[in-house]
Parts: sequence; C-alpha cells; structure tokens
Amino acid sequence: MRWRWRWAGWLGGGLLLVPLLLLWAVSARTMENYTDPDGPIFTGNFAGSPSQIPSQIRVVSWNIRFGEEVATAVAEIRRNPNLANADIVLLQEMDEAGVAYLAQALAYNYVYIPASVHSHHGRNFGIAVLAKWPISRPEKLLLPFANPSNGQRRAAAKAVVHVGDLPVTVYSVHMETYWLRSLGRRAQATAVVQDIPIGQSPVIVGGDFNTISQTDEVRLAGQFAGVGVAHAPTTPSVSIAGLDVTADHLFARSLPVVAAGGASTAASDHKPIWATFSLID
Repeated sequence: MRWRWRWAGWLGGGLLLVPLLLLWAVSARTMENYTDPDGPIFTGNFAGSPSQIPSQIRVVSWNIRFGEEVATAVAEIRRNPNLANADIVLLQEMDEAGVAYLAQALAYNYVYIPASVHSHHGRNFGIAVLAKWPISRPEKLLLPFANPSNGQRRAAAKAVVHVGDLPVTVYSVHMETYWLRSLGRRAQATAVVQDIPIGQSPVIVGGDFNTISQTDEVRLAGQFAGVGVAHAPTTPSVSIAGLDVTADHLFARSLPVVAAGGASTAASDHKPIWATFSLID
C-alpha cells in the first residue's frame, strides 16, 4: 500500500483525503502485469514432515514493504511468540526470491504468485501463502480493475493447506489503494468473496485490503459475512500522517477465533497481524 497525499480535514465524521493525483500520474510508469490466470506460479517446500495435528492454528498476515527487508522480517518473526512458528503466513508486496528466502529460513512450504513487475524496483510484486503443512491446488485469482494512474493489476493467491486430514482453503489478498475508487475496490473484494467455495468447509482469507476508514472496514466485513466468513478482530496495521489505520485483515469460516492482535516492526510500514483459530467447534 503506497499513498502520496495530504490530509484536508474531516467531513461528515469521515476522513477527507486529497490525493496528489496529477503529480504522481505524470511521473508514474506503466506496470507490466501478469494477466494470464494460469501463472506465473512459484512453489517450494521447506517445512519437512508435518507435526502432530493441533487443536488450534495460528495465522499471520504481513505486507512487507516492497519485499525489501525480508532478513529483518525473519528476525522479527523469530523473536515474537505470536508470529514464530505460525501454521500459515500470508505475505504481500513480495518477489519470488524474498518468499523463498523467508520460507527456507523459517521452514515453510509456499505458493507465490506475482501480479505485476513493479516500477519501484523492477522486480516481481505479488502475494504468497506459506504453511507448515502440505499445500496443494495453487491458483491465481486476478482482481478486476487496474490502478488508473499506471495500469497496475492486483491478484490473490489461493491454495489448499492440509492440516492433517483437514483441507483449509486459504487466500492471500492485496487490493488496490485509493487510486481506485470505492466501487472498484468493492468489486475486488467481491471477486474474492464469489470465489470462496460454497458450504461449511474451513476458509481463511487475509491480506492488505487497503481500508483506511471505518466505513471501508464495515463494508468489507459485511461482504465476507455474507458467505459466512467472519472477521478476526486484529489491530491497526499502518500509520498514515500519525493516524493508525486498519488496512490489513484476517477472516475465517468454520474456524472460531481464540485470540488476535498485531506486532511492532522495523521491517515494513505495515505491522504484521495474527489470529489464532480453533480447529474444534
């Protein structure tokens, strides 16, 4: 999530944002997008043999800014008991080398799907699902609409994580910023919601949804609640002009929330968020 804007004040109880659209649009470079639904998709296996089936699983979601401070992120994960040895980790703004480095360092299997080549660094820019458990059926879900300033497309990574005999459908999502108007961003969330399998099988959805107001958060939670996927109450994940904003979220179906929160970081402008879910109804 990247914004260059100034705060204009308050209007009707909501935050009025005035993007510096013209300045950025003039300087922005058009993105190279991966619009083929079949790929590219990168996979790797570093988790070893699965451990005993637990009664709970812990899930972490983290936007590591442009995937640039992965070594710092690994160290922070190791030091924090709420992050270390999580069963599932969802990452955003990553390239394939950073995902492979983190997965190998922390012993995870992974699926990585780039959505574009970012002009910031000229490397792949995408999302990943990492797990201590076997992963199958990796899929790319291309989200509708492009960033109007540079044509960048967004995507979600989908995979099935096998926690023992229990298949859990998992999505790592990175939606567009406020460059794309509200209806477009709602359509991106709808694309994920409509892809979720019908029924009561366990589902986990997490990532950077670029919500910056309570209205955004309530609307997003309502979209997922409509298919029985409940919001986990984590904490604000990013600071904009000194204000704490909940841009990153975790959702789950058929997995009751036991605890949830966030963690401090020096590796990114986004804080990692986490939630513990019960495997026992």
